Amino acid sequence: GTIVAATTAEGLPRVTVEAFDQDDLLVGATATDEDGAFELPALLPARYRIRIRAEGFNDVWWPAATTIRDAMPLLAPPGQVRDGLDVVLVGQPATLGGQVIAGDAPGMGVVVEAVAVDLLEPLEPRTTTTDADGNWILDALPSPATYRITYRAEGFDAVELTQPVLGGATLAVN
Repeated sequence: GTIVAATTAEGLPRVTVEAFDQDDLLVGATATDEDGAFELPALLPARYRIRIRAEGFNDVWWPAATTIRDAMPLLAPPGQVRDGLDVVLVGQPATLGGQVIAGDAPGMGVVVEAVAVDLLEPLEPRTTTTDADGNWILDALPSPATYRITYRAEGFDAVELTQPVLGGATLAVN
């Protein structure tokens, strides 16, 4: 199967995929490759429940449950490969923040705008203004995503940078 991000439909690398038997015992595990693909080799013919988990994402039990009890048991047929175990993972909200310094002093009143440039469904840019110490924060951002961050202050040229943000990440962008 393949594991992709809900925000971008991009394959997710290094996601853990686990198989549990009918007694809820872990009997096999693997990780996705760089494209989000995985295989669970060497499972005996039986019914299994599959859990998908990764740091910064909500756990999913195949096909889209939140608990083992709600997971759909899956049959591993003898001598065959079971394809099509594709799952969409939802990233936990991300937070971006930082401090702006203008010259030798904190950049008070700088407008900071963040816009996700790779979402399946584009969202309006998020903006905030730095406080008296030049600090800013934007939370509850969809993730994973790539954000274009623009700093604007009167008397200065706008500064723009691009920041990839992993699922559930909290990053300082200075």
